[in-house]
Amino acid sequence: MDENSAPLFLTESELLELTGVRRASAQRRWLTLFNVPFRVNARGRVIVLRSHFVAQDQPKHSKYAAYVPEKT
Repeated sequence: MDENSAPLFLTESELLELTGVRRASAQRRWLTLFNVPFRVNARGRVIVLRSHFVAQDQPKHSKYAAYVPEKT
């Protein structure tokens, strides 16, 4: 699934993987501790925008960028 077809929000399984907890109250505490913006929907589910974790403008020469060898 590429960036353009990814859901707008993190899935429940992604939220579980991120926080390490299942309960919405514990997820809210974890997200608050790490300053991750979120909302709670009408069903009480924690909602986190995927765009919070997707880099929009990465610098070309970052020390964290993946190494890509030049074609010769």
